[in-house]
Amino acid sequence: MEAKIQILTGNELRYVNLSEFISLVSSNLNQVNLANEAQRTNETTFYNIDDLTKLFRVSRPTIHAWIDKSLLKPIKLGGRVYFSYSDIVELMESKKTA
Repeated sequence: MEAKIQILTGNELRYVNLSEFISLVSSNLNQVNLANEAQRTNETTFYNIDDLTKLFRVSRPTIHAWIDKSLLKPIKLGGRVYFSYSDIVELMESKKTA
């Protein structure tokens, strides 16, 4: 008979065998790893002006006005303009509290 391990999941106290415990821990670690990978991907993602017009449902002149007001920091590469994910999140947060 395999030993039982007592675990608390949410508000439920349960007993599971060792193999089920390992499976639960492995599953949770995979979820954490996927969340961390998604966060790292977003932190290194860049958007162009067309992306922002769709995201915010605004015109190109509005995006340029936000640049002029220093609400967005453009990153210029090879004649193209990009914006970092973190700057976009910051803009969204400022608009949410405004």
